Amino acid sequence: MTISQRIALAIAEAGLPHDQCMFCERQGLPILPLRRALVPDTRPECVSTVADNRHISTKIGLRTLRRGFLYVLLDQQVWHAYAVSEQGHLRRFNPYEPPDGPPSPLPEKCVNADHDIPSAFLNLDTGRYTSAWLAFSSDPWPVSVAERLQERRVACASLRGPGPDSGPQQSRTVRHRHDAR
Repeated sequence: MTISQRIALAIAEAGLPHDQCMFCERQGLPILPLRRALVPDTRPECVSTVADNRHISTKIGLRTLRRGFLYVLLDQQVWHAYAVSEQGHLRRFNPYEPPDGPPSPLPEKCVNADHDIPSAFLNLDTGRYTSAWLAFSSDPWPVSVAERLQERRVACASLRGPGPDSGPQQSRTVRHRHDAR
């Protein structure tokens, strides 16, 4: 890899410029990362009263991410990393310089400006990248983990939809694959 290529890669992996909010001033295709989890099943037939206590059954559903770290490998080359706050807000950071301590909450100025919803999305530049691989971790990764995964061939989701002649792009659910090798 040439020095120019290394510089371009470092720029692509670095966080946003310091004058931009790492939570809510991102551009690109917005993607809401979700996880499978137990959720209340509030259908009338699933709510009962046992010994004067209301009992609500649960089912598997989708929820926003819990507190932790989300890593995105773009085109098998570029890492983007996000700290996920307790409320599910994503703050982008340099993947080679993880933040100390737990992810910080959304700043008050962002909350007051109604940026809480946009900050729950990650944004990918589909003009620059064609595939993405996402991974979640409760703890920040050491650099060695990112490097090892980048060397392996991992299953990625395509960021390109059907061509312009094939009609409107449909939303798709991307299945994940657990690779325990």
